Amino acid sequence: MWAIIVLVFTASVATAAPDGQSLSLGNGLYEVCTGSGGSDQLVCGAFVRGVMEGAQVGTLYGAHAAILAERRSVSSEDEIRKALGRVIEDCALMRALPGWEIPKEVAFQQVMDVVVKWLKEHPAERDGPSGLLIRSALAEAWPPARCPKD
Repeated sequence: MWAIIVLVFTASVATAAPDGQSLSLGNGLYEVCTGSGGSDQLVCGAFVRGVMEGAQVGTLYGAHAAILAERRSVSSEDEIRKALGRVIEDCALMRALPGWEIPKEVAFQQVMDVVVKWLKEHPAERDGPSGLLIRSALAEAWPPARCPKD
């Protein structure tokens, strides 16, 4: 029972900005990410990493679903590979799921800097969902290589 209480308390602390705003909205995320406390930076980093990981899982799921849909109309392994190629080459899908390709040499701190800079430069959009704002920041900075910037 105590474990559940501790888990609920930790989750509520970790998802609230200092002024009580939720991290689920951009203003709360910006508040935490620009906070001076070390715990603010940890919470911000964990939130951004969670959005990134979730989007990658979504990408794999979306590609898998598309391949299964294509598989109904294909009869050989070669045709399945071609179907996967069509999914990967579809720039609209690549932008949506997850919509970015961060080079391996980029440190996570740089990713955080990009997100915070984007939030600072787009105050009118900060009332939107944090996950979508993070995705916008990353897609703007590192669009899929096969897809030119809009």
